[in-house]
Amino acid sequence: MFRSLYSRLLALFLAVLIVAMGTLTFFMYDRIREDKVNERLTELTNQARDVAQLAAQRSLYSTRSADQYMIWKSQEITKEYDAYLIIVDRYRNVIPIGDETLVDAGGMTLDETFTYLGRVLAGETIHDRALTNSGNVVFTVGAPYIENGRVLGAVFIHTSEQSVEASYREILQEVFRALILAATVGAVLILIASRYFTEPMRQMAAAAEKFSRGDFSQRVEVHSRDEVGLLAESFNSMAEDLDRLEQTRREFVANVSHELRSPLTSMQGFLGGMMDGTIPENERDKYMQIVWDETKRLNKLITTLLDLSHIESGKTPLVRTRFDVNEMICRVMVRQEQRIDEKNLNVEIDFQNETCFVDADADRIEQVLVNLIDNAIKYGREDGGTIAVRTREEGNQVRVIVADDGPQIPPDDLPQIFDRFYKVDKAHTTGKGTGLGLAIVKSIIDQHGKRIQAFSDEKETRFEFTLDKG
Repeated sequence: MFRSLYSRLLALFLAVLIVAMGTLTFFMYDRIREDKVNERLTELTNQARDVAQLAAQRSLYSTRSADQYMIWKSQEITKEYDAYLIIVDRYRNVIPIGDETLVDAGGMTLDETFTYLGRVLAGETIHDRALTNSGNVVFTVGAPYIENGRVLGAVFIHTSEQSVEASYREILQEVFRALILAATVGAVLILIASRYFTEPMRQMAAAAEKFSRGDFSQRVEVHSRDEVGLLAESFNSMAEDLDRLEQTRREFVANVSHELRSPLTSMQGFLGGMMDGTIPENERDKYMQIVWDETKRLNKLITTLLDLSHIESGKTPLVRTRFDVNEMICRVMVRQEQRIDEKNLNVEIDFQNETCFVDADADRIEQVLVNLIDNAIKYGREDGGTIAVRTREEGNQVRVIVADDGPQIPPDDLPQIFDRFYKVDKAHTTGKGTGLGLAIVKSIIDQHGKRIQAFSDEKETRFEFTLDKG
């Protein structure tokens, strides 16, 4: 029944609402009851004092009109408050206020009433809640009537608990109806709020289901900046990354297939030509050399892929040492001297200081430099172009820059320049590499916890990475 988050949230909110409304009803009932009881006792006390004053005047001026007014007043009180009024003199004689003398005031006998007489005759005004011998709860007020400073008797007014309850029962009914209305409105709002809060999660669940089938185009609508909204934004970001990763995977498969198919097709054709006699005997050495070169290219491709896989999987941990990166750059440039001369390139070496020590894995950083310089030579401007290598010390870091003045990399291609098999030359021109060199470079720099960036404009294309200063 409560398997979904929506149903659990709805049940929880409704339970909290019911408990809150129940608690509020209990305290409101208790408070209203107490206020109405105190209010009724105060009113009855005032009425008892008024009758006591009339009784005192009656004792001074025993006239028929005074007796009639006192009786009328007493009867009005009994009718208005559904109460029992008793006037007693100091000798415990009950003064009649009607045709009958009350001997059982709302379940409270005269003997029980007389238990309060001593206190009232002492000049005290009382109000009390008592349980009678018959089991009834009776509220009692008593006021003395005094003549010339002398207490002559007492006026008692009794009212049952039921009559007091009747005075606030209607109020409680109104309050109860208001609470029911509030609870209904609250339940509707909770229903809407629960659906609002869980809608992004339902969308994410539906999108995740489509992700499992390879559809990464789904996105979740973001309506807020709270935790759920941030989760939805993170989910959308993850979806974009997955979509981009899936696209990269497809391109990777296509590129690997292309890189493997080309040399294999070439070798198959040459070997087939030699086997069926299409290639003359005297030319076989030439084509065998081509096949040999293609096998070396395949081996290099596979080795590079394995290196990249090992680096990214962490199977080749870093061996950090302190070494002079300037000296390493010079060694790499010397090894590339023949290729530089073949393309008639100019070389600019710009070191801020003669020596520049860094803390890194020397073999891995040499591989980075080889790939970046090889990339600059391949894509640099032919015949008279320039490649430049610079180092700069910046606080506790060293920045290494490798640049060439070859064609500008389009701005749309720069974000993908470090992806596997990505080439600005979409035709995959033979001799321009496999598209894995820069991917390896980025993986190595990432493994060092640093960052590499590519910049390109009309003047130059440069790659910049940082290392810890040694």
